[in-house]
Amino acid sequence: MDYAFSHGMSACVSFIRKIKGKMKLSIIVPIYNVAPYLRKCVDSLLTQDDADYEIILVDDGSTDGSADILKEYAQKYSGKFKAFFKENGG
Repeated sequence: MDYAFSHGMSACVSFIRKIKGKMKLSIIVPIYNVAPYLRKCVDSLLTQDDADYEIILVDDGSTDGSADILKEYAQKYSGKFKAFFKENGG
């Protein structure tokens, strides 16, 4: 099971993991029907000074257009964002 889902995150959470002997920051953002706030959240993550980070966006079956916004950011910033889509898991 994916770390993000097995730990029941309900807000933006970050964790540090060791990759190839170097520290890298992964910012995991769970998304569910937050289209009105999503751009502000993601734009704020883009302002981080640390260049060695990735943003993982996980949509949990949103029905309000959040998925379209995620696709837009994932395409525009393909080296920084990874977007995942799943059916709503409650």
